[in-house]
Amino acid sequence: MPYQFPPDVALLVQQCMSTGNYPNEDDLLRQALSAWEEFSLCTTQSTQEDEDTIQAIHEGIADMEASRMRPLDDLLAEARKSA
Repeated sequence: MPYQFPPDVALLVQQCMSTGNYPNEDDLLRQALSAWEEFSLCTTQSTQEDEDTIQAIHEGIADMEASRMRPLDDLLAEARKSA
């Protein structure tokens, strides 16, 4: 499928092609789209991790407000005994 790139994109394509790393524009486009897809998946995954962290913080706040907590010194002492 032939495509007329805008001038700035055409210049980038020419620069990439001049390196000799791509046998043709199709391969360049495939690799660019693959990198974009991988970036998009990483961004989505990171967002899920962020949401999980925020949820855990909310749960911790709810535990504090409901007095479901222990002093840090007690937790550290318990951890030292286990080590």
